[in-house]
Amino acid sequence: MIAFLHTFHPSRILVTVGGFTVYWYGLAYVVAIVAGLLLTRWLARKKNLDASWLIDLTTILFIAGIIGARLWYVFAIEPRYFLAHPLETFAIWHGGLAIHGGIVGALLALWVWIKRHHLSFLDLTDLLAPALALGQAIGRWGNYFNQELFGRPTNLPWGIPIDLPNRITPFTDAQYFHPTFLYESIGDILIALILIVSFRRFGRSGRATFLYLFLYSVLRFTLEFIRIDPVPTFAGMRLPQWISLGIIIIVMIFRRKKKKTYAQ
Repeated sequence: MIAFLHTFHPSRILVTVGGFTVYWYGLAYVVAIVAGLLLTRWLARKKNLDASWLIDLTTILFIAGIIGARLWYVFAIEPRYFLAHPLETFAIWHGGLAIHGGIVGALLALWVWIKRHHLSFLDLTDLLAPALALGQAIGRWGNYFNQELFGRPTNLPWGIPIDLPNRITPFTDAQYFHPTFLYESIGDILIALILIVSFRRFGRSGRATFLYLFLYSVLRFTLEFIRIDPVPTFAGMRLPQWISLGIIIIVMIFRRKKKKTYAQ
């Protein structure tokens, strides 16, 4: 595996048939959705929950998540580029989806859906959180084939080669870079496993949800130290780090308040 990553030069395109092009990026998201759907259905059955609504909700969350992720990337990460190339806003197969925007978009859609169906928000997010982590683990491989979101140059044996057109200034002379997609993918799988155990063993509403928000924010905050993709920076920290730090603080405050409530 290490030798493969160190020598293989990925292509964005999986196959082209009759003028129709299938991209690895798109395939990764399709596989992520299917895997998340199957995992959520399995968890629902373990808890004896009705999951007849799952496919409809998954479709809604996917569309809302993609829209949120793209809008976040366009307006918060690369506004100058998309002002100069507005039609590229719709070319999501070229990459450019921000996970924080995807989470916000999906949560807003979920909130509206839950209000219409009179369900518990945290109970449902507990059920969906493991699937989200698993989906992220799979989806990150789309970034690999797009040769994007890689880390700093490295001489480690698992460093991945990045083609010259995809390298970022001032690292155009380097050839091998940290596979941050792989680091996050492994971290997301571990988070998914922790969430599955938490959801199945603990009945307290919101536990899996807050665990996901906390663990993923810690993972993302840490990985941003070696990522070099262009994002806004403030006071020496990248925008995703500030967002992750804010989520960590909010979760810790909220959990402390919940513990006090249970103790009374």
